[in-house]
Amino acid sequence: MGNFQSVNHPTTSQIVSRTMDGTLTTSPTSTSSHLQFLGIAPFAGPNLLGALIQSFETGIIFGQAMRFWSRSQRESVTVKTCVAYVVVVSFLRPSFSFLEVWNGLVLNFGDFVGASSPRWGSKFQPIMNVLLVAPLEGLLIWRCWLLTGKPTVLLVIFVAAYLASIAFPIVQVHEVFSAEFELVFIGITSNLAKNIKPPSYQLEPILVCLHVIPEVPDVALSTIPVDFFPIMQERCP
Repeated sequence: MGNFQSVNHPTTSQIVSRTMDGTLTTSPTSTSSHLQFLGIAPFAGPNLLGALIQSFETGIIFGQAMRFWSRSQRESVTVKTCVAYVVVVSFLRPSFSFLEVWNGLVLNFGDFVGASSPRWGSKFQPIMNVLLVAPLEGLLIWRCWLLTGKPTVLLVIFVAAYLASIAFPIVQVHEVFSAEFELVFIGITSNLAKNIKPPSYQLEPILVCLHVIPEVPDVALSTIPVDFFPIMQERCP
C-alpha cells in the first residue's frame, strides 16, 4: 500500500469528526502512526480498471449496434427500440464509473475519506447493470421457454429468478445509499491514529444473496441453448 507524506494537507494531517448538527470538522492530531495505512491504491485501482473495462464493453456494444442499424430495414420497431435503449444505457455505465474515478483521483486526491467513499454514480452501478441486461434476459427467457416446449414450471422458475435479479439490486442500492461510508472511514482513520486495529466485518447472508441469485438465470439461460445445440445439429443435415 502507498504512503501519504503530505503534512500540510488538512485531510491527512488532521482527523475528521462529525458534530451533532451533521457537519464535518477537523481536529489536529499526530499522523505518524496512521498515514502509512492510508493507501488509496486498493480503492482507486478497482474503480479505474472497472471504468476502463466498461468503456471497452461499450465500444463492442456500439460496434454491434452500428452493424445492426446498417441492416435494420426489416426489423420491427420493438427490436430497434431495444437496441437504442441498450446503447444509451451502455454509455451511461462508463460515464458513472469515470465520474467515480474523477472524484477519487482528481477532486479528492490525497483525501482518504473522500476518495474511498463511494459517490452516487458508483452506488447506482447495480441498477445500471440490471437496466442493461434486463431486456436481453427477458428475450432469452422467452426463447428458452419456446425451445423447451413451453413447460409452465420452467416459465414460473425463470420469471421468479428474473424478478429476483431485478429486485435484489434495487435492495442493494437502497442499502448502499443508507450506509454512512464517510463515518466508517473516519472511524477507521481515528482508530489507526490511536494504534487500534479496525474491527473485522462479517459478510451478511443477504449480501451473498444479492450477488448470487441474479447469476442463477444467467447460468440457466446459457446452459439450456448449449444442451439443445447437438439436437438441432442432428435434425439439420
